[in-house]
Amino acid sequence: MRTWLAVAMVSGCLDAAAAQVVEYPVKPIAVIVPAAPGGVTDALGRLLAQRFTHAWGQQVVVENKPGANNQIAAELVTKAAPDGYTLFIGPETTFVVNPSLYPPSCPTTRSRGFRPSPAWSPSTMRSSSTPRSPCAT
Repeated sequence: MRTWLAVAMVSGCLDAAAAQVVEYPVKPIAVIVPAAPGGVTDALGRLLAQRFTHAWGQQVVVENKPGANNQIAAELVTKAAPDGYTLFIGPETTFVVNPSLYPPSCPTTRSRGFRPSPAWSPSTMRSSSTPRSPCAT
């Protein structure tokens, strides 16, 4: 009798745990792009949204929020629910340059509310100067 009761209790716990598992995503996902439509960041956001939609079987929508050197979009993302349904795709200046330019109230000063993910696209940067410049490599 005790064995049967223990098995019934364990199977009941497993059923309850299985009932709490929620598939992701169960609703549309917003990709926030801090640039106007038509630029490189927007193109990357739309390409990723299309691939995410195909991979996840759930609609992924790009929302362009340009302005204030990416801060408008960043603030919108920090105020969104931390449930994985709001993604931010933007350049590194949002987290590298802006914190030194804006006051501590800046949403990305300490990267509040952001969780980094692997780089989704390679970025190549070049620096150039005149031959008379004192800069050297």
